[in-house]
Amino acid sequence: MPQPKGYRSAQAPDAAPDELDRLRGELERQRANLEQAEHDRALLTDEVQLEHALLDAVVRQMPAGLAVVDAVTGLFILRNEQASRIWGRDPSGPPLERFEELRGRRADGTALAPDEWPLARTIRQGETVDGEEIWFTRLDGSEGVMEVSATPVRDADGRITAGVALLLDVTDRKRTEERLQSAQAEREVL
Repeated sequence: MPQPKGYRSAQAPDAAPDELDRLRGELERQRANLEQAEHDRALLTDEVQLEHALLDAVVRQMPAGLAVVDAVTGLFILRNEQASRIWGRDPSGPPLERFEELRGRRADGTALAPDEWPLARTIRQGETVDGEEIWFTRLDGSEGVMEVSATPVRDADGRITAGVALLLDVTDRKRTEERLQSAQAEREVL
């Protein structure tokens, strides 16, 4: 009578204990590898969390304003505390959402349309802006001057996914320059 495949006759030499020991040893090695992989994953997770915490602290505390806009929606998706202060907004209050909420002008007094802001040009046209001065109106109605640098953020395929801008409040510097120019003009008249 033919025996089913893999069937061991009771009379066949018994190699099962050696095979069982080999399989147990392999199972233990795999368990040890899995434990090491879990340990490594936990360490990497901790490292990533620390890096995120550091990046968050840097963004929040940097002495310049930082704003990030989503290229698809045109919505502001990140701003730091300094950006809020420059705009005269409470950092914990409602965020600025759209370019239409901004009020600004060029040095010659020409008002900026929503799509003319440096960060809007960055996400729409891929333009990199370096140190453009904008006269703006804060939420409380006071006037200020900021210097804006903006650049697109691209994905691996080169598509613009966001735009990031650095904002420097140069209001005091501009006022000082104006006073110096005024004083110089007075001296020349005298």
